[in-house]
Amino acid sequence: MHALADAGDCDAQSQYAVMLMFGNGGEMNSEEGVRQLTKAANQGEPLAQMTMGDLYYNKVNITNVSCAPGNCPSGTPQRNLVVAYKWYLLAETRTFTAKDRGYEAKILALIRSELSDADRSAGEKLAAEWKPTPHLCDLRHYYQ
Repeated sequence: MHALADAGDCDAQSQYAVMLMFGNGGEMNSEEGVRQLTKAANQGEPLAQMTMGDLYYNKVNITNVSCAPGNCPSGTPQRNLVVAYKWYLLAETRTFTAKDRGYEAKILALIRSELSDADRSAGEKLAAEWKPTPHLCDLRHYYQ
């Protein structure tokens, strides 16, 4: 998994990130997990984008991924609703499963209620200006 992630495979990066962030299959390394997750999200991997939204929204008992304020692992991004909104908007355009679409719709409704009009516009602008780096994922795991 590590070799594929280092080679730029966005699916592997996303899966490896979760392993690192939660210590599944080895030692926990949240900083490296967030780094791998960011790489996958920047390539357009929708689950990574959704998880990035969770990390930036960080709403305990609401988001799939969260931590209690002051108790987050090192390397975890600080709460930022505008950036969270951007990641959820991007994920919304690329997810395929009804479960993921339902989750995003629920979270987007919640986050919109917390954002000012200016912050909502800022998040939408960030999402509109986003370009995959270095290239767009092929999302092959959704078609298997």
